[in-house]
Amino acid sequence: MTRDDERTVHALRGLADRQEVRGPVPVAELLHRGRRARRLRTVTRAVAGAGCLVLAVGVLLTVRPGGPESLPVPPAGPTQSAVPTPVSDEVLLTVLKTVLPAGSFSEVPGAGGATAGRRLAVRFDDGTGAGLVSVLLQRRAGQLSPEAPELSCPDPKIDPYDACRTSTLTDGSVLRTLRTPLYGMGRDGYTEASVVISRKDGRLITLKASNATVAKDVPLTRTTPPLTTDQLTAAATADGWDAAMAGVPVSAGQSRRSGIPGRQIVDTAAGLLPAGLVPADPGTADPGTGDLGYANFTVRDGQGPSLVEIVLQDRRGDLANGFTADGGWQTLPDGTRVRDHREAAEPDGWVAEALRPDGLWVMVVAYNSDRLKQPATRQKPVLTTEQMRALAASPAWRLPG
Repeated sequence: MTRDDERTVHALRGLADRQEVRGPVPVAELLHRGRRARRLRTVTRAVAGAGCLVLAVGVLLTVRPGGPESLPVPPAGPTQSAVPTPVSDEVLLTVLKTVLPAGSFSEVPGAGGATAGRRLAVRFDDGTGAGLVSVLLQRRAGQLSPEAPELSCPDPKIDPYDACRTSTLTDGSVLRTLRTPLYGMGRDGYTEASVVISRKDGRLITLKASNATVAKDVPLTRTTPPLTTDQLTAAATADGWDAAMAGVPVSAGQSRRSGIPGRQIVDTAAGLLPAGLVPADPGTADPGTGDLGYANFTVRDGQGPSLVEIVLQDRRGDLANGFTADGGWQTLPDGTRVRDHREAAEPDGWVAEALRPDGLWVMVVAYNSDRLKQPATRQKPVLTTEQMRALAASPAWRLPG
């Protein structure tokens, strides 16, 4: 196995665990980017200073013919943006104790993470067993729409869930409640309940509760999370968050990326699939998030559905820097490089990649199931390896612009 293969395998395994893989592997980066717009997790955003520019200006009065004039004195030092001071963990913990039901609390060290905003995780015990409870406080320039990734329900093919609902409250706030199994479609018993509320003033509050005290606790500490979605909703909508939100700066919106819209990918694939196969239940990244170049759908051959994911990326930079076709790549007569491989997981994924001479990189992944995080429902995908290679290498795919 070449180093290129090892990176790809590592990337796909990381995706199966829903962990963001770091490194130069485009497989992980683009699948993660495309799926991100359709799933629960809040994307990481850059933090922009929320305060106005403050200038220290003095006034000097001098007497001149015609009357006094006010002359500004240059500031003594460089100007600075007023950045809110984050509240301490103690303050945030006090707020949590105020809005949550009675129970015992103990902070989980190092759970702040790198997400823009203010985060705190605690072990919460309501008297029948401890579970992990976390809060993420963010502030946006305005209220999010119900269709925003943070508030819309995830794609059930990629992130299965037990229940999900997005609603508008009487005060105009938008609330999303979600109950989802973790790791393997709930076969291991991990369950997470969560709520996200977006206020009209831009406040964004996310509360989660799971039936384990750490992400991969074995055994579980309880059969269900210590808080239901109703209890989390009551906490998220309660008064008392002002003290904690005071030090949360405004998060900048996600920058828009160039790429091919997911709907266009599905339409193009429809014309390239073998006769009798039609893409159904398409999942595409919301163009409003900038997550382009990704789509998924299912195909059926009468023996069970099969999930297909397609990713497109502009790799002209790699070609310009001297791409080396190792790791099982084959070169077609038109100069397109193709390769295929299989990643054993649950379900299994068959992968075909193509790198065109113009720099367009296409990856097709087909599964022996109609969704991830569950056992295989058929022996092999509907698409054969040869059909996947032909789909990836088709000249119908074109770089945008």
